[in-house]
Amino acid sequence: MPSCHQRNEALADGLRVLPGSIPYTNRRRLNVGGRFDGMTLGEFLAARHPHIDPAVWRASLGGGRLEIDGRTVHSLDQPVRGGNRLVHVIESQVEPDVCAELRFLHEDEDVVVLDKPAPLPVHPSGRFNKNTVLGLLASVFEDLQVFPVHRLDADTTGVLVLAKHPAAARQLGAQFEARTVGKRYLARVHGCSPRRFEGTAPIARGPDSSGKRTTLCGAPALTRFWTLHPGNQSLVAAWPRSGRTNQIRLHLRDAGHPIVGDRAYGPNADDEFLSGGPLCLHADSIRLRHPATDRSVRFDAPRPAWASELLG
Repeated sequence: MPSCHQRNEALADGLRVLPGSIPYTNRRRLNVGGRFDGMTLGEFLAARHPHIDPAVWRASLGGGRLEIDGRTVHSLDQPVRGGNRLVHVIESQVEPDVCAELRFLHEDEDVVVLDKPAPLPVHPSGRFNKNTVLGLLASVFEDLQVFPVHRLDADTTGVLVLAKHPAAARQLGAQFEARTVGKRYLARVHGCSPRRFEGTAPIARGPDSSGKRTTLCGAPALTRFWTLHPGNQSLVAAWPRSGRTNQIRLHLRDAGHPIVGDRAYGPNADDEFLSGGPLCLHADSIRLRHPATDRSVRFDAPRPAWASELLG
């Protein structure tokens, strides 16, 4: 098995040109869930992608670039059925640039642990297909198949755990589902935060029309915070006890201490708030039971400069 050093050298050499930066034909797949059964294609697309202008779908329809179960679609009024496989053909696609400074922290026969940079999404989504963690790894290592077992936002840096085979993925996934995995994050926030505090607001299960999550109602969530360095901008450690999307960002915003660089949930976010830097949220460490040995293991990522300068 290659060492982490060898893997990192191969990444640096193989990602001089990002795979998504070379124009290609992207056949984006989207399965029709049962709850959409009986809708028209236009209604389904509007429900699944409310942020996309309907003119985009009409243009794709006119160009013969929408397919259902392998057949070209000719009308947005065509009904869809649960289980249909929709393909949106995007020609000459070039994806936005990402930070490709991905690094291996650990690898064995069952697990890969990475230090994820930002911005870099983990899974294909939206405008990103090849310029993702999975896409970058696949473009460099033909012999390496991995299965993500938890999420990190595209703009969040730090420890990311992936399984190397389905059995390990199931075992690790069960730990995350049971909330027995210990996760610690670091965040640089606006304002002088209290020594200890908690976020308990429920998190919406899905995004609103703007693509953001809310805390008006939703799934139960709990995050515990401890201020490591108070000041006009404070450094806090966060321990999420549940795994809701954008949980730490929302709980810090609701506490009056939004994360520095948070363009979605920061101050004046609706007015395109700019902090002058990246999202200051970092997955600092993770503790879990190894899927092969059942021994407790901990993995740590190097801390970013914005955290180190406050910690001294």
